[in-house]
Amino acid sequence: MRKFLPYIIACVLAAVSCGKHESVPGPGNSGDRHELRFSASTAWTKADIGLEDIKTSGWGLYGYYTGTNDYSNPTDVQGVIFNGRRVRWNMGAWDYSLDAQHSKEYWPMSDEEKVTFFAYAPYDSFHSDASVDPASGPQVKYTASTDLSAQKDLLWATNTSGLPHRNVHLVNYPDSVVDMHFRHAPAKLHFTINGATLGDESGTPYTYGSPTTNPTYGALTRSDDATGETVYANGRNRTLYWAYRQKTVTSRQTYRKSISGFKILLSGVEMTHFIKDGILHLNNPDSYVPDWTADGDETITYTFGASDMNPEVVHPGTEPALSSGWGTTYLGVDADPKELLPAPDNYIYMIPKEADEGGSESKNINITVSYHVIGLEKTIEFTRTTTTVSWQRVAYYTRSSNYYYYKTNNSYATGTNDIQWADFTDADHPSTSSSVDGTTSDTGGVTFNYSQDNSGLGFKAEGSIASDILGGRNYTINLYLDGRELNLTVIPQPWDLHETVYDYNTFLNPVEQSLTYDSDFVYDVIGSNVYINNRMGKFYFKLGSGMYLYWQASLIGDDAFAFTDENGQYLRGDNNELLTTIRGNIGDEMNYIYVKAINTASQVTSKAKLRIYLFNSENRAVVALPRSNWLFVSSSYINGDGQTVQVQEWNVVQTAN
Repeated sequence: MRKFLPYIIACVLAAVSCGKHESVPGPGNSGDRHELRFSASTAWTKADIGLEDIKTSGWGLYGYYTGTNDYSNPTDVQGVIFNGRRVRWNMGAWDYSLDAQHSKEYWPMSDEEKVTFFAYAPYDSFHSDASVDPASGPQVKYTASTDLSAQKDLLWATNTSGLPHRNVHLVNYPDSVVDMHFRHAPAKLHFTINGATLGDESGTPYTYGSPTTNPTYGALTRSDDATGETVYANGRNRTLYWAYRQKTVTSRQTYRKSISGFKILLSGVEMTHFIKDGILHLNNPDSYVPDWTADGDETITYTFGASDMNPEVVHPGTEPALSSGWGTTYLGVDADPKELLPAPDNYIYMIPKEADEGGSESKNINITVSYHVIGLEKTIEFTRTTTTVSWQRVAYYTRSSNYYYYKTNNSYATGTNDIQWADFTDADHPSTSSSVDGTTSDTGGVTFNYSQDNSGLGFKAEGSIASDILGGRNYTINLYLDGRELNLTVIPQPWDLHETVYDYNTFLNPVEQSLTYDSDFVYDVIGSNVYINNRMGKFYFKLGSGMYLYWQASLIGDDAFAFTDENGQYLRGDNNELLTTIRGNIGDEMNYIYVKAINTASQVTSKAKLRIYLFNSENRAVVALPRSNWLFVSSSYINGDGQTVQVQEWNVVQTAN
């Protein structure tokens, strides 16, 4: 192998692909060699690159053989396995040998021989920007775009611990499949804005004009309810009874109301000091943190005018437009956070950078908001309809088949049109209701007051993001306007997870107890999300005997959760690292696992998938995800389309403080 070293090192240092070379791992043509295979998964949100995009484009792969030595930089390489090889989705598997000049590659047979793999995606978008640096190894150049609709999402691959697949052996991958977990390399910035409430838009209504009244009556009802009185008529005393009818009075009254208030309306936002060009080094030293360096000192500025921002918060530019949309279209900046930029491109993919804490000229991201504080005075008019329902009654007596109703002056008549009906108070009958009839209309025009707006010139408020911005994080940047000041709040969150794993196994152990959460440690369950309380969750399951002898529980996602003991103490590895993977034997006892958020004190929503693996006597692994009738069949929920969805695995969530 040593006689090929000069040629191989030259390939490593070149930015172009080398031709056919001798297969580095493996003892010649031995039939015991294990072919190198790959699977892939991604963490993504709706607007980001996902696995389907990678399947369409493919991904770029680097692989190095270092003998019995560790890989730290290209000088350690003794053989090149892959040099930016394109890996494509083909016939249900990832394939790196779809053309004649590329062959299958094999694992070294000795456990002392080591290989290292790096990868990026998507291939089509970045293969021309991928190269191998003589000092740092594989890298990808990224150029940020001020056109939000043209931004690119760059992914790099790690293992489940957030680090590259460095210095590995076949024993680390018992099924010979290297699972590439593609993660977002840029930072994703999302913006909201709110501010102090400057004034209300209320006023006291007053009546305007004369009301209109329209009474209507219900059917006449005679009763055998005696009044307790008699009347002398037609030669003798007659007993008096009560007759009833319902009376409905509808009144319409016009009201006017004087309104005065203020609104904060934006006219522009400028964001400076974003890195224009960056280099993503695929050999990241820190778990889950992409390794970036700036490629030069050039920066870019994002400028958003009224047409680029959310219509609810911008100045419409003309008084007639503002007048017609006041309180409806142009809601303005108030105490409730609103989106600064409209969907779908309401975010910025940013090359990460550290906060600058020194120097006379700050290099932090500066945000300047231009806005107007506009006063309003106007009179609005509306009509209120009031409906009052009551009852009336009148005395009557009978003679033969005739009915005589009280008219006036103790006089009775047979007709009812001019009868002297009297309203009466009865708690069982009267009722009153009112409602606004129609929409509010302006009267007499609108008067704007610019005295609070620097005589109509508006204001500018400026703030700076003095926080490190790391790659692979989704940040919410909230802009708070308070008078002429701009206060910025930066809330980092893990990128939303949606992982898909391709697996080749079908035969699994029987389940005696499905994976279940302990409700004493949970305060809410929504779909497959388990929201834990006290920063700790408890789960349990039991597997029957079969071809697999061991189980493994893994927390898939950014370093958000780790496993603990029953007392909440973190489990740690040989190097004192927090464990995100634990194993146990499959036996007769119930298996209990405990998880706890790593970040328990900041404004971060932590989220990770809890997944169960199985291992057989040869240490070959399978995952539970492809078999919905295996570990998670006992849990289901109804999705937004009314369909019953089985829970494949739990999402463990700890909300922000």
